[in-house]
Amino acid sequence: MTEEELEEINNPTPGGVHILKILGPLHTYPRPGRTLMYGYDMDRESVHIYHDSVTTRGDVRFVIHRYGFDEETTSVARVSVLRQSHLPSKRAYSECCDFRLAKLIQQAGLYVNYTRWQKREKKDFYGKLAPQDAEGREVKDERA
Repeated sequence: MTEEELEEINNPTPGGVHILKILGPLHTYPRPGRTLMYGYDMDRESVHIYHDSVTTRGDVRFVIHRYGFDEETTSVARVSVLRQSHLPSKRAYSECCDFRLAKLIQQAGLYVNYTRWQKREKKDFYGKLAPQDAEGREVKDERA
């Protein structure tokens, strides 16, 4: 997200479409393998949400990876619908978030508190990726 996009999120224009769920058709999101939101919870656990894959129905699969200061994974979930409980409860680093996802979250009536925008090197992933099992798939944990 750019500094100008953060300003738009923080000062929304009235109106718009209210959506109950955030489902991701393929054309709405960037290619798989990219951070969509990176932040932290009230207990200082990091929250890394990234685009994993697209289902045969065209729904986006998100990975929500939570890990502590010691970088030990506390939970991993793959979901097609983002809920308030999946989002960082304290703050999200605005420069590490996808603007389109931020707008959909806002339109759905969900809340994320963003940090002040800071210049940061652009890269595909800002947070730690979920651990992989022996077959190359990410560990699934339904606690998230």
